[in-house]
Amino acid sequence: MKSDTVFGHLVHQFAVHPENLATEALCFILRTSPAASRAFTEFLRPIGLDCPGGLSFDTQHGGLEQSIPDMKCRDGRGQLRVIVENKFWAGLTDNQPVTYIHELFQDLPVGVAALLFVVPKARLRLVWDEIARRCEAAGIRVGEVTELTALKYADIGGRRFIAATTWGDLLGALFAASPLAGEPDRRNDIAQLQGLCRKMDEEELLPLRGEELTNQDMPRRFINFSNLPFAMAEEAATRKLCIRKTETNYRHGSGVYIRIGEYTAWIGFDRIAWRSLGVSPIWVNFYSGSCPIAEIREKLAQLRRVTPRRCFDSEDGRFVMVPILLLTGAEKQRIIDDAVRQIGELKAELDATKSPSASTDPARTYECDTNPAFDPASQNEHLTEETILELGAEGGSLTLFGSRDAAGQWKFWRKSDETTMRELLDEEDLRGLGSLVSEGGPVSSLQEAFALLDKYQWQSMVPLQIHPEFRSAIQSEVQRRCTPEELAIWNSYTLRS
Repeated sequence: MKSDTVFGHLVHQFAVHPENLATEALCFILRTSPAASRAFTEFLRPIGLDCPGGLSFDTQHGGLEQSIPDMKCRDGRGQLRVIVENKFWAGLTDNQPVTYIHELFQDLPVGVAALLFVVPKARLRLVWDEIARRCEAAGIRVGEVTELTALKYADIGGRRFIAATTWGDLLGALFAASPLAGEPDRRNDIAQLQGLCRKMDEEELLPLRGEELTNQDMPRRFINFSNLPFAMAEEAATRKLCIRKTETNYRHGSGVYIRIGEYTAWIGFDRIAWRSLGVSPIWVNFYSGSCPIAEIREKLAQLRRVTPRRCFDSEDGRFVMVPILLLTGAEKQRIIDDAVRQIGELKAELDATKSPSASTDPARTYECDTNPAFDPASQNEHLTEETILELGAEGGSLTLFGSRDAAGQWKFWRKSDETTMRELLDEEDLRGLGSLVSEGGPVSSLQEAFALLDKYQWQSMVPLQIHPEFRSAIQSEVQRRCTPEELAIWNSYTLRS
């Protein structure tokens, strides 16, 4: 369905605040369309809302503690029945939801009342988790959550409810209830508002507002977010919670590789994860190709069940992502100290005993290009996988692994992981690339191992780890292959390590 309507276009073109315009449009529709008003009441009937005389609708009227709810809905006796808060991508204010809930309790002596949040589909779960967290922090008990197709709600006592829905579900219900004859203008108005909501979900550049360009807090924040992960990793390494590796950037983030126990991860300012999941600008990401994702996912299962949720999968399932929750109203060192505490908790989860269903050897979670049946650990019980050379680049990582048998003979194989290319390239660029995770080998000599890496121009990548036993041989190969600029990168690693 085409998303570009006149209303949606004008809101973007003139860079007005879209939430305010959407609220005014919704209120206008509910005021002027009896069918839409009835459909709105019917939409909330599952929580027990029953207003035979209908509802009246007002926007931007002040409430308790100088709060300004988006829309208030009152019954025929003037009693407040529903407070509606409309969101696109703005965060919750300090008054939401607790002050609004207090107003519901104060204003309505009898009957059911609700605080309803209307949000994009992508934000529904996260906004709900934050609402529930703030309620519990304020001593407001949140009852059992009921999830219907179009509405999510919970009892908070005294016949009051918190509820959340999506723009698509609410407007779809209003549109379906609007008669083709009798209210054609209102039906078109709903379609226009639907167009704006779809527009807000698109990936295109949002029009800039003057206050954004002149607000120097914005660039300061981005600089702060870009620098924080490095300070967090440094402090965590000092406290022996991780090993700090090489700094790296990609189009939508900046951070540093770390090793937590036996697992390699990236901690950084991840703008894509922040935009799509909310929660935090700083993330710890584990990626397939560097560690056994199934095992990571199972070990961090508990973090998926807490509120707010602390563990997520990427859309393609190749990343496990853990947000670092940032303290508000705190000085920088307190923010770093609390982040390090969270890294420590993450390490404790990862250091837990492996479950029987998890892979006991990262090599078993991948298949080799040239010999799918090759499994070094299964060939000889004395074999152990060791990292010979680990390399990082903007598009992913490349690792040369080795195992030596009881007689001291080595076998080598390589793993490449280019899954971050999904973030760096568009669909046209990605088409035809095939699998972004692959293996090659095994081979029996170090020169053959270098040949496995050659198609990746490995000498131009950033060294993250070098096996002490092979350091001299690798350095000699680097000296032979590298340009002066590449050699400077390798030499800087040698000095650090």
